[in-house]
Amino acid sequence: MEAKVFNGINPSFFCIAVNVGSCFEQKKNNGISHLIEHVVMADSRVKRIAQSCHVDAITTKEWTYYLIVDNVPGELYSKLEDFISGIFDSELLSDVVAIEKRIVISELSERSTFSQYYQIINLHMHNGSTYSLPTGGEPEAIYHISTKELRQYYQESYLNGRRIGIYCSDPKLKEMGVEIIEKYIYLSKPFNKPHGGFMPSSLHSIIDSKQTTLVLANLAFSPDKTTKEKMYLLMDYFTGKDGLLQEAVRTRFFLYFFEQICSVYDNHILIGVGTRIKNESVNDYLTILKHTIDRVICSKDMIVDALNNRKKIYIINKSCNIVNLMERIRWENEINSSLTENDEFIDINDEEAKLIQACFDVSLWKTVVFSNQEIIKGLKME
Repeated sequence: MEAKVFNGINPSFFCIAVNVGSCFEQKKNNGISHLIEHVVMADSRVKRIAQSCHVDAITTKEWTYYLIVDNVPGELYSKLEDFISGIFDSELLSDVVAIEKRIVISELSERSTFSQYYQIINLHMHNGSTYSLPTGGEPEAIYHISTKELRQYYQESYLNGRRIGIYCSDPKLKEMGVEIIEKYIYLSKPFNKPHGGFMPSSLHSIIDSKQTTLVLANLAFSPDKTTKEKMYLLMDYFTGKDGLLQEAVRTRFFLYFFEQICSVYDNHILIGVGTRIKNESVNDYLTILKHTIDRVICSKDMIVDALNNRKKIYIINKSCNIVNLMERIRWENEINSSLTENDEFIDINDEEAKLIQACFDVSLWKTVVFSNQEIIKGLKME
C-alpha cells in the first residue's frame, strides 16, 4: 500500500486509488469495474456522507478512484470509517445493482463525440489487448452482469491482492486511513494482469461529408515514471492550453474542436491529437502539425527548453481545489509528479532523447480517419 500526504492543501481530502479498471476485464464483463464504482457510491454509508461533503469517483483503464472532500477543518476524521467501509465492505444490494446498471447504460448512450472517437483510437492503438476495451464498458455486457458475478469480481479485485494508493491532506488522515483499510483487505494474491499484446493498426475511411474527423496517435512502451512525466509535459507543451499546436493550427484552420490525447498507463503511454477539419485542409493541417512538433524534437536542447517552459506554467497552475483535485491525484498516482514538485532544472539523457524523438515522430503515428456519420455505426469492436 502506498500513501502520500499533500501538505498545505485546503480543503481537507482523502482519496483511495484501487488498481482495478477496464484493462483487467474481458469482453463478456466489460464495464464491471465502472458498475462496481457506481454501486459502491450508492452504498448507504457513502450516500449519508455525501449529504454533508463532496464525494466523487472515477474509473479509468487501470485505476478506480474514490475521493471525499470537506471544507470544515477536522470534520473528515469522523467520516473516514464510513467512507472506507462503504468502499471495501460495500453492501452490493441486488436492487441497487439493478438501478445502477440502468444509470450506467444511460450514461454510455449519451457519450460525447470525442469520447466515442477516443475509444476508437484506443481500439486501434491497443488492438489485441484488453486496453482496447471501453473504459466505461459496453451496454450489452453490463446488462448481462449478474449480482453474483459482480460480488465475485468485487471480492477478487478490491480485497485480494490489489495495489492500493492513499492520497490525503494531512498525516493523521493517512494514519487513520491505513489502519481502517487494513481491516478489510489482505494482499495474499498477486493482482491480475491485462490480457493480450498490442498490435497497433491504422484505419482509413472514405469521407463524403464536408468535414473529416482525424485522430493521430502513437504508443511508447516501458518508459519509467520520470520519463513518462517528461513525455506528458512535452505533450502538454504542444497540445495543452496555449500550446504550440493550439497556436499553430487552431487559429489558422478555425478549429473549434481540437483535443489532446495523452493517457499514461503502468507500462506505456498513449499520445496523440484529434480534430474535425474541412476536407480540403487536411494535408495542410498534417504538414503544419508535423513541422511544429519536428521543430522541437529535432534536438535534445530544444526538448529540454520545452520541458522547462511547460514545467513553469504547470507549477503556477497547480493550485488544488475540488475542481482539479482528482486530476492532481491521478497525476501523482499514475505518473509520480517528482519533476513538478520542485524548482530544479529538468534535463534528459541521450536515451530519453531518442525515446522522445521516436515517440513524437508524427510520420510514425497511426491514423484513424472517419466522418461524423460513421462514428457510431461503423467502428464497433468485434
